[in-house]
Amino acid sequence: MQNDVNQDAGEQRRQSIQRAIQSLMHACQCKDANCRLHSCQKMKRVVAHTKSCRRKTNGGCPICKQLIALCCYHAKHCNENKCLVPFCQQLKQKLRQRRLQQRLRQAQMLRRRMALMAGNQYEARSNLAKGG
Repeated sequence: MQNDVNQDAGEQRRQSIQRAIQSLMHACQCKDANCRLHSCQKMKRVVAHTKSCRRKTNGGCPICKQLIALCCYHAKHCNENKCLVPFCQQLKQKLRQRRLQQRLRQAQMLRRRMALMAGNQYEARSNLAKGG
């Protein structure tokens, strides 16, 4: 029963984030100053706030934090080369760098394991040759 409630809450959260991302994408592309979508006007105000906010640099503004988190969700799945969503290009670049660093670390760990295994096999052979 509890698991169903958690799944429903997770699904509702996912849908809410998806709606917010769609509103953000619409607002960033919308040129109509009198757009009738309430979410468009609201998102345009949030984006405008973030552009002029002085507290965002040290993470002190909850509005900016929320918008940046939303932009992060968006950037993870965005395939546009010239996306108009704020911070999208920079976030995609950071995500690419993280993936590259992660691949490099994994390759390094694999090389270490292989070297360790090769060393252990060498020791086992030399012990057998010694009669041990």
